[in-house]
Amino acid sequence: MRVVIMKIMMRCMMTREIKFRAWHKEDQKMLVVVGVSFGINLESDNTEILSVSCAEVTGGRWKFAGDHEADEVILMQSAGLKDKNGKEIYEGDVLFHAIQGRRVVYYPFRNSVASFGLKCVAHGFKSTLYDADRLYEVIGNIHENPELLENKQ
Repeated sequence: MRVVIMKIMMRCMMTREIKFRAWHKEDQKMLVVVGVSFGINLESDNTEILSVSCAEVTGGRWKFAGDHEADEVILMQSAGLKDKNGKEIYEGDVLFHAIQGRRVVYYPFRNSVASFGLKCVAHGFKSTLYDADRLYEVIGNIHENPELLENKQ
């Protein structure tokens, strides 16, 4: 049995806006998250995501895409950074650097620190998401562009 304890809208007053996007597993498309409903599982006493409210953006216009159960989507948080072209960087994005190659953004970088990391596609080397705004370019993401995860030398 679950009891809903709060609904958080993503555009609340904060010092840093928290943004999410969601990959809809069945429809195979990326959605913008506009709200998340949380609840407490009374059996385990854990807070859980109950549903995710999403929208589609097409041609600059927003269209409500419905409320989705938590297991229907994969949530990806914005790193709060932009690439060298000004594009927002999210968890699951594949970044490119001319010398370092392709790297996947993941979270958490370390369990003791709330930070994002990069994992090299070619050899698995992990590093921090440092200088992303100067060095890296978003070239896709792991859901829409799985071919970017292939290790091509």
